[in-house]
Amino acid sequence: MTEIRPFPLEYTGDMDRALGAAIDLYSVEREGWKKRGVSEENRESVGEHTEALTEIFNSLIDRIDTNKNLDRRKMLRMIQTHDWPEAIAGDQIAVDYDDEALAEKVEKKRLSESEAMKIICKRFSDVQAKKIMALWQEYEDGQSQEAQIIYQLDKLQAVQKARKYEKMGEPVKTQEFIDYELHKNRITNPVLVEEMAKIEKEVGGDNGQE
Repeated sequence: MTEIRPFPLEYTGDMDRALGAAIDLYSVEREGWKKRGVSEENRESVGEHTEALTEIFNSLIDRIDTNKNLDRRKMLRMIQTHDWPEAIAGDQIAVDYDDEALAEKVEKKRLSESEAMKIICKRFSDVQAKKIMALWQEYEDGQSQEAQIIYQLDKLQAVQKARKYEKMGEPVKTQEFIDYELHKNRITNPVLVEEMAKIEKEVGGDNGQE
């Protein structure tokens, strides 16, 4: 858990700069890697996850959005804010093969993070707070095309990170992440499915499979 940075007054009229200045997530560890035994010096922070997600977005968005129909600026803002509640609520893991158990975990996480986001938004002007809360809620609801893509990119980033950890000799099995995503069918965009297949092929090659 981390403290929210003091909000600089000079940012009140500039939404993008405000998003970048309001909160620090680099001191919040990604709980999943900690539980899997990734060494402390290699453990990814939530801030690093956000950076990596931005990089993946920038590298794949032209393939995903060939007709340029998506609001890319909104998507980048969505990436930046989607994990803000973890500064207060922590990185809560909602993973379970049982659908009913997973739904219960997701709902508990949603309520906790919604309250955290309300606290964070108090540091903004009323106008900005409404915009930021609406953006975060759009991601949580997952109804817009932009939100769905960011959600799937978020899952792909975890698989990519697992692969990096496995190569580093950390106690992480990439195939477990791939199998879970395939089981839950959470990555459906053709471009992202293709990226997953590349990783799975690489993992299979390591295991002597073709």
